[in-house]
Amino acid sequence: MKGIIFSSFLDFVELRLGDDFLEEMIDVSNLKTNGAYTNVGTYPVEELVTMLGYVLKMHAIDKDQLLKDFGCHTFGHLTKNYNHLVVDFKDAFDCIYNVDQTIHQNVLKLYPDAELPNMRAKILDQGNKLHLVYESSRPFMYVAYGLLDGCVKHFDDNVTIEMQDLSNGVGTHAEFYLTRDD
Repeated sequence: MKGIIFSSFLDFVELRLGDDFLEEMIDVSNLKTNGAYTNVGTYPVEELVTMLGYVLKMHAIDKDQLLKDFGCHTFGHLTKNYNHLVVDFKDAFDCIYNVDQTIHQNVLKLYPDAELPNMRAKILDQGNKLHLVYESSRPFMYVAYGLLDGCVKHFDDNVTIEMQDLSNGVGTHAEFYLTRDD
C-alpha cells in the first residue's frame, strides 16, 4: 500500500487522539518500518491493519465509523498533496465517476506498483444518481465510504450516500448509491 495512505493515517490519529497516543501506537505496534513512511513508498498493508487494531483496542470507537472518518480525512489529505488530480472536476459525481478512468490511471503512471481497488461508476437519473461498485483485496469498503463522503464535502455537494455490503462482512466488495438532495 502506498505511503501516502499511511501518512494520512498517522496524521488522522495525531489529530484525533493526540501526539502522545500516536507515538505509543507506533511503539507498541512493533512495525518493521517503525512508523516511518514516505508518500511514494510502498508498505505492507498489515502495518496499517495493526495500527487500526491498536486504536480500536485502546478506544471505544466503532470500527466502521473509524474507517469512514479515516477515509474522509484521507480525501482531504490527498487533495492537499495532489490537488491537480481533482481541480478540474465540476462536482463530486464528476470526480467519483472519473476515479478509475482518470485518477487511478494517473496514480499508476506515477506509481506502477500501486495496488488500487476496482471501481466502476454509472451516472443515472439524468445526473441525479450515481451507482458505484467497489472491489478490493483489502477490507476497506468503509474507508471507501469515507473517501466518497470526503469528496462530497470537498465539492460542497448535497448528496446522500448509501452502501450495500456485498462481501458478507469482509469489507472488500460493496455497492454505493449516491443521490443528489437538491
